[in-house]
Amino acid sequence: MTGSGMTRRQFLGRAAGAAALIGATARPTWAGPLTGRVVRAYSPSATRDFIPQGDVIREMVRAGLATLTGSRTAEEAVAALVPRVGSEDRFVIKVNAAGSPMRVGTRPETVRAVVELLRSLPTADGYRVRAEQITVWDNAPVDHVEEVVEDLAQCLPTYRRSEWDIAPGAGLQLPHPPDDSPLEIQRVVADADHVINLSALKHHPLTGTTGVMKNYFGAVIRAWDLHSHQPWMMTRKLGPWRLESEASLKVTDDTGQSAVATAPAGEYTDESLAQVIGQQTQGFSAHPFQYQGQYLLLATGGRGATQMTVEGPLAEAIGMPVGNCYATEIRKTVPEMYATPELGGKTRFSIIDGIQALYDRGPYIEPQEWVSTNEPTPNCLLIGTDPVAMDQAMTDVIVRERSRRNDLEEAPFDLAYLEYAEEIGLGTRAYRLIAAAVR
Repeated sequence: MTGSGMTRRQFLGRAAGAAALIGATARPTWAGPLTGRVVRAYSPSATRDFIPQGDVIREMVRAGLATLTGSRTAEEAVAALVPRVGSEDRFVIKVNAAGSPMRVGTRPETVRAVVELLRSLPTADGYRVRAEQITVWDNAPVDHVEEVVEDLAQCLPTYRRSEWDIAPGAGLQLPHPPDDSPLEIQRVVADADHVINLSALKHHPLTGTTGVMKNYFGAVIRAWDLHSHQPWMMTRKLGPWRLESEASLKVTDDTGQSAVATAPAGEYTDESLAQVIGQQTQGFSAHPFQYQGQYLLLATGGRGATQMTVEGPLAEAIGMPVGNCYATEIRKTVPEMYATPELGGKTRFSIIDGIQALYDRGPYIEPQEWVSTNEPTPNCLLIGTDPVAMDQAMTDVIVRERSRRNDLEEAPFDLAYLEYAEEIGLGTRAYRLIAAAVR
């Protein structure tokens, strides 16, 4: 049984039949001549004893992009994908760095190959794109990427709170938000003119796979807001918190359940405050949460609530947003983030890096050895402009491997986000896979 409630047989049958589906008509914003095209650049020499080979990966990137666009050269391909570059245009390469070269993520060699091609682009003033116009970025350490990219581009991590540079007034407003306020994004994304999406081929416990669309979860400051299927609310002020006097909060959901919690004056850590509130709010739960600091999370129980409201002086004192929060439908937030003008609207092309890959227990572990591929790792790149087609193609690769194994961790594998992405016109699941072989 998969986490989506299907048997293994039903799950594999659904995934195998995906290529036969005919999707809804794409919106003009997203439709184009490359819709449904996915290039698989492959070389058996991309790794040697699990060690990536930079020269081979470079040729895979170049061959894949040329094949995607039908161009004679990779330079012509990138010029077709990123036309009319201004002399001060800013490029952001959103990688999936995974925080370490030992974990599965976008390979630095893949990043460098893309940077080299972007540097070849002509600009409006008759010159070429400069290093300071390109930023390789992730909400994770990118030191190992910077070592390979060298001075060809800037590398920017924003995973430490001290490094956050929030763009005021540029938040993402989704149709299905975790609360009433827009999702805050980094200035590097808001200010970009062009975005290149370099994700990784790996399993993810919430969406089944990581891929193109899920890679943009790293664009928001607090991506954990999007990782729930029930209403929850988290403090925006870091703990520990000091209360000068006794204070209360009230939490209510749309099933009619409500509770009041009162905390005496004093100083509280995330754990001590969670204990005080949790003891008084039966039917709700309070959780300490640490991510570069102390937070407190309040959530509804498992009774089908779709909205929750927190109010009162205690909520204000600890930075708990006052107002409604909603059940996060991850099947909708993944495509809806991509559909924003700030992200998918600026994306020129995407690459899913499968030089090394994960079929289970993702997303933050070392490369796994595969049995469904010719070598112990897929040694491939998936390249395209259609995020739905690319994520479906990647899913099929992972499903094929999972079908060969009986020792998988029990984890959700709900691919409903692909159906919804197709439904709102981001692309088609009925992809055409085109080979670009490199020796």
